Amino acid sequence: GFSRRMSNQEVNQRIDSINETCVKTFGGVSVRYAYLSQRGYYPDDPHKANQDSYSITHNFIGRESDAFFGVYDGHGRDGDKCAQFVRDQLPPLTASAVKKELENEMKRSNLDESDYSKNAMDLPKDVLQSVLTKAHVECNKKM
Repeated sequence: GFSRRMSNQEVNQRIDSINETCVKTFGGVSVRYAYLSQRGYYPDDPHKANQDSYSITHNFIGRESDAFFGVYDGHGRDGDKCAQFVRDQLPPLTASAVKKELENEMKRSNLDESDYSKNAMDLPKDVLQSVLTKAHVECNKKM
């Protein structure tokens, strides 16, 4: 079938972006970031919702040195709803799982687990990978 070329205005209406880059400092490291998402064009469904979403969580698990950045790419008929669900659910599920494991690690190290936010302890890479996998699986089950 025939599809016409979109005007610049139509293309720009499909873009969701930040007006200017953000600069934040995490644990003494300055990070600059931005976001931009462009809704796809489907000739048979020109008003189809953007299926992408993102999240930015500063002070992740109460620690100024940590942040959580997520990009969620939905697909299919309900891809927009799936991406939004994961955007809303994954960061708190991940935070809860990381906090719990940090508390366990601190107990094993005989540290006061009541204040993991001020403790510089980080999880070993293999433990963190396991915790992140569990949070993703839990999010998937909730969906």
